[in-house]
Amino acid sequence: LVPGLIDMHVHVIERDLPRYVENGITTVRDLAGLDSVLALVGTEHAPRILAWSKLLTGASPQNPFFSRPVTRVEDAAAPVDEQLARGATSIKVYDGLRRDVYDAIIDRARARGVKVAGHVTTNVPILHAMTSQDSIEHLSGYPLGVDDRGYAEASRDSGVWNCPTMVVYTQYVTRDMPEPQRTQLLNARRALLTALDEAGARILAGTDAGYLVPAGTSLHDELAELLAAGLTPYEALRAATRAAGEYLDDPTLGVIGVGARADLVLVAENPLENLATLRNPAGVMLRGTWIPYGRRRAVRP
Repeated sequence: LVPGLIDMHVHVIERDLPRYVENGITTVRDLAGLDSVLALVGTEHAPRILAWSKLLTGASPQNPFFSRPVTRVEDAAAPVDEQLARGATSIKVYDGLRRDVYDAIIDRARARGVKVAGHVTTNVPILHAMTSQDSIEHLSGYPLGVDDRGYAEASRDSGVWNCPTMVVYTQYVTRDMPEPQRTQLLNARRALLTALDEAGARILAGTDAGYLVPAGTSLHDELAELLAAGLTPYEALRAATRAAGEYLDDPTLGVIGVGARADLVLVAENPLENLATLRNPAGVMLRGTWIPYGRRRAVRP
């Protein structure tokens, strides 16, 4: 018996909700904050959805449908308040933000008592982002292949969380790249992830599931990537359970114990000996209700 799994970087689509549950995922963190996602919060027989804001970006965003441009320091507070008023629980920063605007957004989020996750914009040095954001998504901002150990130690010392989303690079971003460019990029990302693990930096399991990689199964692929980078089965499982609870300051999440959330996964083998057993859960308890495998399949659209 293990805690329900947590995918800490997804983009929720309604049809995918059963796929998360049938793969043992009982909580997801959505990092786009669309109205369609906010409307799904609290859906029965679906994972708990933690909805971040839309992407707070600089001018001319690449993803306008998901974005809220912010271009002036004096305008930085309003988008934070606006996104929280919509029902988002925290703030996501994205590409194109000027450093002064970025800092003003961080300051407003801190004043409102909420977390900040996202990309590290090219205008913000990675060492500054480490001390500003609660989590860095996709290992963005890290100079790949440049002093991995030094940056990993800085990450550890800052206390920032890293959500590498390796699987979106192995399955989507690099799929059409020519060799050896593809191999070089993947190896550089894996080397940085290994350095982060060896330094004791904080790591979360996330996938970018939804639009780019499959919901549910991709988290197990991500755990396999964490193992390949040198994490132990315990450390990989922790990245998808207890670590998320620590990141969210929720001691009831990602653990098994009296007073903890009744989100559980039953598997056939000890995952500390065979992590792949998590791919085939015998049963999932979601908010105190057991959902056998057949029933989980039956609710798929």
